[in-house]
Amino acid sequence: RQRASEKALALKRAVSFEPVRVRAFIERGDWTDQTVGSLLKERARATPDRPVIIEGDRTITYGEAFETARRIAGGLLSLGLSKGDVVAVQLPNTLEYLLTYFALALVGIVMAPIHVVYAPSEVEPLLRHSRADAILMADPERARGALALQDKLPDLKHVLSLGTPPGDVAAWDELRRREPIQDAADLAGAADPLHMAFTSGTTAGPKTVLVTHQTALSTIINSA
Repeated sequence: RQRASEKALALKRAVSFEPVRVRAFIERGDWTDQTVGSLLKERARATPDRPVIIEGDRTITYGEAFETARRIAGGLLSLGLSKGDVVAVQLPNTLEYLLTYFALALVGIVMAPIHVVYAPSEVEPLLRHSRADAILMADPERARGALALQDKLPDLKHVLSLGTPPGDVAAWDELRRREPIQDAADLAGAADPLHMAFTSGTTAGPKTVLVTHQTALSTIINSA
């Protein structure tokens, strides 16, 4: 297992529940020891050829999604990112978005989704608030805007992009060609943060809600 940084440990401590509520959630079966990564791994083994993502004329199966997510995760770790770090993602609702979500979940990196229409001036406070270590952009032009923010944001070490980005930006397509990480689903814990949800900030600055693997999966299962 990876050793989490102090920043990552502080982020995990920010997610706290009253013991009586935790016990109730577990006893009702709302919370288990399953993570998004372990669920993907389970489905990939049980039904590898079943489609999991369909976007227009693009379809990817559980087996393909798990393999690709393991490769992206390996690429992210090769950049020096680790469990508990935060990666902001400003992508539309596409196959790449979901594969990135799976990859981050596999290795315990926290995803911070950012509304796709936000300009750099709107993205900056969210990156500062989340202390994001990296950001993934939809295209090279947006990636250049993110690069310009690095001098103001000491935590922002990496800028990534779809397409063919400039030299200082890591290409998402390169990540998915890396060696897949082994035992990927074992790096995250069910109580670990999965993603950050930003409020709209209508009357004040945006606030952040931390969502764990347990709470995300409970919501999905109970809503099905």
